[in-house]
Amino acid sequence: VEELPPIDSVEILEAWLAGGAYRQWAVESAIHPSSGPHSGNVLTYVNAIALQSLADGDPEHPLDAATVKELYGDSFDTIIGYAVSRKTAAQSMGGDTWYWYERVNATTYGGELGTPLCTGCHGGGTDYILTPYPLQ
Repeated sequence: VEELPPIDSVEILEAWLAGGAYRQWAVESAIHPSSGPHSGNVLTYVNAIALQSLADGDPEHPLDAATVKELYGDSFDTIIGYAVSRKTAAQSMGGDTWYWYERVNATTYGGELGTPLCTGCHGGGTDYILTPYPLQ
């Protein structure tokens, strides 16, 4: 069974991120400048559920599709935060069933379902995932 980002609380999620379980997921080939507002340089990991859905070209991703984006700011070697998404139901409902979380240094955004700041941007992707496939 694949580990998923826990969405019980921000503290539990941060402990999970610190444990690095997501690093077993598919990953982009290198840290690169973000094409969005994610604090400079980034590296995105995609779980097997999301990866298969992206490969299949599904217009809507299944339950438990998830991504973790490491945020590096201006560097290429120091993580300053994370952006996490996880689909919590079969239907996206305008992004309301996606869990969103981002932390940059000590500033956090989201930590809940349907965060407008996140759905507003990610709504331009395939069912709220903007990460290109195949992974770059």
